[in-house]
Amino acid sequence: MCIAICTHNRAVLLQRTLESLAQLTLPEIAVEALVVANACTDGTVALVKEAEAWLPMPLRVVEEMEPGLAAARNRALVEARGDIVIFLDDDVEVGPDWLIEHLRPYIEHNADLVGGQVDLCWGEVDPPDWLGPTALALLSACEHGPAAQRTQREGDIIGCNFSMRRSVPQAIGGFRGGLGRQGSQLLGAEETDFIRRALREGFTAWFNPAASIRHWVAAPRIEKDYLLRVAEGLGRSLVYIKEPWNARQVLRQVAGRPVMIARHLVGETVARLRGNTVEAFDHRLQRCLHVGGLLGTLTRVRGRSPVSPLPPVRNRAAGRATILR
Repeated sequence: MCIAICTHNRAVLLQRTLESLAQLTLPEIAVEALVVANACTDGTVALVKEAEAWLPMPLRVVEEMEPGLAAARNRALVEARGDIVIFLDDDVEVGPDWLIEHLRPYIEHNADLVGGQVDLCWGEVDPPDWLGPTALALLSACEHGPAAQRTQREGDIIGCNFSMRRSVPQAIGGFRGGLGRQGSQLLGAEETDFIRRALREGFTAWFNPAASIRHWVAAPRIEKDYLLRVAEGLGRSLVYIKEPWNARQVLRQVAGRPVMIARHLVGETVARLRGNTVEAFDHRLQRCLHVGGLLGTLTRVRGRSPVSPLPPVRNRAAGRATILR
């Protein structure tokens, strides 16, 4: 199996992530770590080569010069060894049992995809007093209760801590390009699109809270303006990946989004009058998300969606890995 970390010019953060991997309890199967240096111009490659000496598992680095998280993840799928690929962000910390717990749903439930809990780590900054559920979700917080559970909702799995059998991308294709950051526009939802397609093809997804990580929160990411742009970008992205896309869908978006924008504007106003800053900002984020959805609809109707077409769906790979049995 392979732990894949995609990174772009964040060697200092990557160092901390690799140090946490050094504390892992390893399973009785072959494990490797793979770093995909995505258009990096800092010391990422040199850092990984130095870490090869002290990480208690084989470690490789490959360079992917096409910018974008989708390109980096697709390169990881090509390069990874083993039957399970686990994706981690470059700014997280894992606990000693994280890997064992990530494998558990594959062993006990024959899962095809697995997501784990994501706790926010406030090492650099204190959480602001206006932080509500929508803002926490935009910062990648992910919690769904204490018990492992099967899920049919793609949003229950967060991209900084999820894994898959290799048979999944073999059947549905890889990650679609065009959903990453583009200038000041913060698009995303690459893993949402991927997991949605996998669920439609009948693959099973599980969430295991015990496979938890800590996600570091950088100071610039708790600026209100940043989170508002993230919400708008997510709204655009969710429209770009919506399938099927037809006249009925366009009508629903054009008719429904303004209603939701007005509803959250009213909600924000009422919350402000009551002095509830958390609820007010939550409504504001939701309003930006629906503004993004409306703008994404207009962009897609004009044929200007930046997202790559869906990859062709091939037959599901025969059989499943027996290495975990």
